[in-house]
Amino acid sequence: MPKHTAQYMIDGASAQIEIVEAVPDHGGIKGYFRTLALADFCWEGDPDWPVFVAQVTSVADCMFAEFNNEVEENVTQYIQFKTGGVL
Repeated sequence: MPKHTAQYMIDGASAQIEIVEAVPDHGGIKGYFRTLALADFCWEGDPDWPVFVAQVTSVADCMFAEFNNEVEENVTQYIQFKTGGVL
């Protein structure tokens, strides 16, 4: 199965959450990754950066809890922050 890189962010986003399911090889079909949920956030300086990060991670926890399959353990959560420039 190819490795999911989670290297792309939506243009203009300051943070992004992606919930991904790994679908294994089955019946001659090669395994793949399927995006179950995607959310992006734009930080405009208010609230402060640490508050913004806490809000994003709180949403990420809720999203992961919604899609996590504890039996198969095939769901992964990616959280990305774009931190270039002045904070």
